[in-house]
Amino acid sequence: LWAGTLCGLNRLDEKTGEFERFANDPADARSLPANVVRALEIDGKGRLWIGTSGGGLALFDYGTRSFRAYRKGDAGGIMSDYVMSIDEDAEGFLWLGTWYGGLTRFDPDSGSCVNAALGDDRVYVVMAERGGVVLAGTWGGGLFEYDSTTGRIDRYRSTGATGSLSHDVVYSMLEDRSGDVWIGTNGGGVCRLASSRRSFGAVTASAEGMPPG
Repeated sequence: LWAGTLCGLNRLDEKTGEFERFANDPADARSLPANVVRALEIDGKGRLWIGTSGGGLALFDYGTRSFRAYRKGDAGGIMSDYVMSIDEDAEGFLWLGTWYGGLTRFDPDSGSCVNAALGDDRVYVVMAERGGVVLAGTWGGGLFEYDSTTGRIDRYRSTGATGSLSHDVVYSMLEDRSGDVWIGTNGGGVCRLASSRRSFGAVTASAEGMPPG
């Protein structure tokens, strides 16, 4: 069991109950590149990827217990060293939500990147759906739907009207079995985006007795 914290990365050995901790060591280029861990993703090949605040994207080496960092300054690299969210798509690409770097498609085999220009580059959470579609929730810019096959971008904002996104700060997303997407917001409760993409349904404290926010 892996756990990312504000003070490094931890691995729990479920048999012994002991933790193995990994932290940044400025004198060791193969250590965790930053101690604030924002995202974890184990890809289809079993590789562990870590999104950090300030240290970029890191790949864990199980054999040497060390890390390889992918940074903003690398040739053809990511646009920001603040990686907030990671999600793998059906083709094995990693989609990165970055702070002031927007949405990035990362090839884990080559390390190359393709960046999608959205209307807001403060991407807080990403979710790769079927058919090459990626949803990107931002910190104040609403929700973006990016079709990686056509390049089309649709944006959903909070307008106050019935059927719109309930809040423009999007914290989290989860797709259910029917294809509807449940969206956690900052102050607007939970939204359900229908698979038809025609409207949002809000679940709020006043409507359903949920806690505020």
